[in-house]
Amino acid sequence: MPSPSIEEVKRAAKVWWGRNGFRDKIEQIDAGYNRWGGSVPYALLPEAEQTSEFDSAVQAMRPDVLLDLVKDGGVSKGDEKNAVHRLLRMEAEEDFSFKSWAFCSLQARDAVLKGWGDKAMIDVAKLLTDLRGHGDMAGGLRGNLFEWFAHEKLISGETFQMEKMKNASEEDGIRSTRSPAETQDVQFGTTVKSVSRSKQDLEGLEEGDYGRPSIRIFPVLDAVSFPFGLQMAIGPHKQYKLKDFKDIAKLAGPSRSPRLKKVVFVVPADPQYSDVPEHSGFYCRWTGEGDAPECFLLPLPYS
Repeated sequence: MPSPSIEEVKRAAKVWWGRNGFRDKIEQIDAGYNRWGGSVPYALLPEAEQTSEFDSAVQAMRPDVLLDLVKDGGVSKGDEKNAVHRLLRMEAEEDFSFKSWAFCSLQARDAVLKGWGDKAMIDVAKLLTDLRGHGDMAGGLRGNLFEWFAHEKLISGETFQMEKMKNASEEDGIRSTRSPAETQDVQFGTTVKSVSRSKQDLEGLEEGDYGRPSIRIFPVLDAVSFPFGLQMAIGPHKQYKLKDFKDIAKLAGPSRSPRLKKVVFVVPADPQYSDVPEHSGFYCRWTGEGDAPECFLLPLPYS
């Protein structure tokens, strides 16, 4: 079933410890949730036990172990893969059937990839290529890994080429579609700053900064580098509420002179000779009232 939210975890904690005992555990619960995601038992463990369990699992999560887990269809074999399970969660369909594997939290993903050292970019690029052939079961992990990979590439100072998308009105919103004919070179900020969904953090970003989410992602966006908001995507389409984007844009600066007014969808560049292109028809649907932001598509190669 889907992983519980932090609110659901806290409701479970009140039952576990009682209302009075719960008040003394709030910081521990928040720290545990940030580490383990919605895995309730681990979120409620004592801090010392959490750290030991977490470190052991991170050390066991090597690229070959992760790939084998997907190849085995999620079947656990041996102590290493049992440890791996502690850092993963199952994404579920609406009927609660299994959909895909994903990292239990951003903290877990980042800790694992930090442990891979200088080869992390190479290992992740190879994993992304290998996981592409495993369909929906690998979708969550591909999304987690591609988001990290894209962040690392985009802050490198390189110049990237993106395609302007066309916005067209529909009955219940606006559709932004790919338009490869019009391209534009772009660079993003190289000074990484950890940001939350707060006015103080977003207004504090300056030219040359790259705002990267600390724990929870923003609605619509995975990063901010003015005047762009960035969204990493591995699927062929996205759908968002215009209100969610406008709410974030308001936090980033004054409405009379908005600093955040463009969205870049960063997608994996399809292999040159791919028989099954994923992003040739990429589009985003914006629902609700108002004008959609100016949109771009940036196919990002793994090399």
